[in-house]
Amino acid sequence: MCLSILKLEDYSDLWKKCSNYDEFYKCVVNQEEIDSLYVDLYLYGKIDVDPLKKIHDLFENRCFDIKSDDGDIFAGNDSCRTFISNDSGEGTTKVVVFNLDDPNRDLVRSAMEELIGRPYGRTRLIGKINIYPIEDMDTLKVAEPCITIEGEYHAYSYRGLVAFVEYEIFY
Repeated sequence: MCLSILKLEDYSDLWKKCSNYDEFYKCVVNQEEIDSLYVDLYLYGKIDVDPLKKIHDLFENRCFDIKSDDGDIFAGNDSCRTFISNDSGEGTTKVVVFNLDDPNRDLVRSAMEELIGRPYGRTRLIGKINIYPIEDMDTLKVAEPCITIEGEYHAYSYRGLVAFVEYEIFY
């Protein structure tokens, strides 16, 4: 965390303006946008605020809702589908897609990997992928796809949110 503060000019300037760690902490936590320093403070510092609120704030204008039985969704195509839990069991899942050209993609990728990927893991999807709501969990009947994405994506789920973040394919 100290390296992040020293290495990045914005963080160094913020640190110099603050009289102590608590003041610095409050400035970082009260930022409108989540950033890599917030992630570092959450992981290694003394941030006791659940980052879900910041993540939801970042995604709120980008999300669409999928209503599914038990809130879970399928991702895949005609030959293969995988189940993605929304980690809350509620009937509505907020879904967001961040493509390679999205200006927030790197921030979202690091936030999802650090804040959600470590404890909960991720699902890797490659190819042309449809996102389906589940009409009946007992029979695994799905509705028509809500959206189709193509490329390599990692899906992260956390308390009612599923984020699909595109990665570069290197092969």
